Amino acid sequence: MNRNTFAYVVVVLFLALGCSGVAAQSTRSAAADKYLISARAGGVNYIQGAVAIARGDGTGGTLIKGDRLEIGDKVSTNDAARAEILLNPGSFMRVGSVSEFEFITTALDDLQIRLKKGNAIFEVFATDDFRVTVMTPKGRVSMIDSGVYRIDVRPGGDATVAVTEGKAQLGDSKATVVKSGRVGTIGDSVAIAKFDRGKRDEMDEWSRSRGKDLAKVTASLKQKDIRASLISSFNNNRWGMYDSFGLWIYNPFYGAYSFLPFGNRWYSPYGFGFGYGMDWGTIPWWNRNPRPVYVSPGTSAGPARQRRPGAIVSPPYTAVERQSQRQTRVDNSQDAWPTQRSGSARGTSDPGFTPAASAPVQTSQPPVRTSRRTSPID
Repeated sequence: MNRNTFAYVVVVLFLALGCSGVAAQSTRSAAADKYLISARAGGVNYIQGAVAIARGDGTGGTLIKGDRLEIGDKVSTNDAARAEILLNPGSFMRVGSVSEFEFITTALDDLQIRLKKGNAIFEVFATDDFRVTVMTPKGRVSMIDSGVYRIDVRPGGDATVAVTEGKAQLGDSKATVVKSGRVGTIGDSVAIAKFDRGKRDEMDEWSRSRGKDLAKVTASLKQKDIRASLISSFNNNRWGMYDSFGLWIYNPFYGAYSFLPFGNRWYSPYGFGFGYGMDWGTIPWWNRNPRPVYVSPGTSAGPARQRRPGAIVSPPYTAVERQSQRQTRVDNSQDAWPTQRSGSARGTSDPGFTPAASAPVQTSQPPVRTSRRTSPID
């Protein structure tokens, strides 16, 4: 090999190594962005039929999957339409046809929604410091425990609150508590009665089916696949363990967000397992441990609890994790419901489950897009 040939080979090898390095870096970057991480409320996770939005800034149009709702945005569904909205991570609002609602606040620790008419099912995780409140025309509904709640607002403004699982407070002062298996009515007065949790309509079945599918999506996530996205998002200050119970993970194969809880062995309010959730290997060590909360005497460090100065506070997910693990679990049968629970060691993850195969068929009409976002929720 002469000198010129040798030099040529060296240059070719150098260029090849450089290109492969760039390609590897690009591949690593793509892998880090494969799953989108969010801890925000207001994301539109599912749309069926025609759903309209009137934005607080005066714009409006058709709401589509991937949009984000802000305070003051008014949403209305047509006949046979449905929508699934992300609340604080792990909690969903599923809205039925001929319904209207808007966000009053999107704060994760005090999320408030105004339901003007129609019906909505809430699958929520809640504690004293993290709760979901719904304002109806005749009064307030506060979901103070993790569970499944259905609110129907009648034409005259009266509302019924059916608690399949959990506990709700009706009204403001001297609130009436509605427990599992009870339905409360808010009108000129408040009344409570029993209801048959085994009697379900199409709206109930759809909400439960969505909850089951999304739990399977979480259970199918692999730690090694999402670790890069989690750490990248954390380093950009997009989440912290004291802000919520977990994270929304956008799964590109399923085309929707599912809930990834902090910690392990969680079960959804419907009773379906999330698998092992986020294990310690994916959580930065400096964000795991209890931390002191410094408050001045006489002030509150949370909406529902006052803490002494310098008190050590665990991440809020720990309370829900303990609550979730104490509950009895459902099996994976089609007939399972919170009143028909049987044992399940690891939740309802099916070894042969393919998220894309279980994705609901979108029947919405071709959207006329006038809302602001054009990309999945960040």
